[in-house]
Amino acid sequence: MSDAGEREKTVEIMISDVGEMHIVLRPRLPFLVEGYRIQQKQIELFGEGERLGLDIPDDMVSEANEAEQALVTEFGRTGAIPVRETDILKQ
Repeated sequence: MSDAGEREKTVEIMISDVGEMHIVLRPRLPFLVEGYRIQQKQIELFGEGERLGLDIPDDMVSEANEAEQALVTEFGRTGAIPVRETDILKQ
């Protein structure tokens, strides 16, 4: 059970009609994301010797494979203002 003021962990992957990928994370990652790879049905974010795999919804796999870059927006545990936004390239 979480405190009333604390939000749950959230991951949202969106791809626009023109193929731009946006990844929204709450809370922010403990490392600065430097790039990403697509591994089957996962996006692997990596940087500073760390990595994190995020599942891609089935209906977005082909679009995610076509995207060449992504915007990662990270939020703190609470609050509506992003704490970090990073443009990353597919490796």
